[in-house]
Amino acid sequence: EKPRGENIDNLMSRPFQSLSDSDKQLLQREVQKLAAALRTRIALRQKRAKNGKMDAKATIRASLKYNGVPMEIIHRNRIHKPKIVVICDVSTSMRFCSELMLSFLFALQGQVRKTHAFAFIDHLESISEDFSGSNADEAIQSVLWRMPSGHYNTDLGFSLNDFQNEYMDTLNSGTTLLIVGDGRNNYNDPRLDIFSTMSRRATRTIWLNPEPPHLWHGDSDMPKYAPLCSNVLKVGNLRELAEAVAQPGAQAQLRRHHRRRRRARAGNS
Repeated sequence: EKPRGENIDNLMSRPFQSLSDSDKQLLQREVQKLAAALRTRIALRQKRAKNGKMDAKATIRASLKYNGVPMEIIHRNRIHKPKIVVICDVSTSMRFCSELMLSFLFALQGQVRKTHAFAFIDHLESISEDFSGSNADEAIQSVLWRMPSGHYNTDLGFSLNDFQNEYMDTLNSGTTLLIVGDGRNNYNDPRLDIFSTMSRRATRTIWLNPEPPHLWHGDSDMPKYAPLCSNVLKVGNLRELAEAVAQPGAQAQLRRHHRRRRRARAGNS
């Protein structure tokens, strides 16, 4: 028999659609370990970055309670916890990929400022309340029970319309918009007008898609959505999904993007 570690390593590189039910159970346990390791790594990074440059104004204000002597040195906070809006396709073709993505996000709750989570097949549902508890498996199974898999007419465009009508205010200049889906829309209206507005309102728009670009044809609207995104990442297996979640330099890129937007706004004003 192959060692367990090698088996898991092979499974992590196997495409989601080729996994058996027993394979999926093994990977679900592996996701918990990966998420715990990622949470520890992010927390350590934030701890090391806790104190930035001295904040002179805050230091002077804080020293007033001592009549100016001695002074309590105040540093600027260098920790930038992101705010995330995630929209997951839970149709049959995307179900397991989205399930693993939601597991990651549930485990990383302490490392983000706020997460607004949504799931869709032929309509959009807010699933943020499901993630208010302490058990990731129960939260995810609750979502999948309400939106069972089957032969649905996946309609991302209609789901985006739901988002525009009810949840557009969750997006602002401090938000990362995360889409998990294959971009297949069954030839329905992709509502690019809505997605373009969402992308402009968010600081950064990232699309995670298990399909490589050479498969973006037929009922795929990815060639239309992709130019409106900051980044499109292929996540066809667990290894690629884990690398997307823990993409090196992602936080630094996000901070640089924030600074560029602030400078642009200052210049326009």
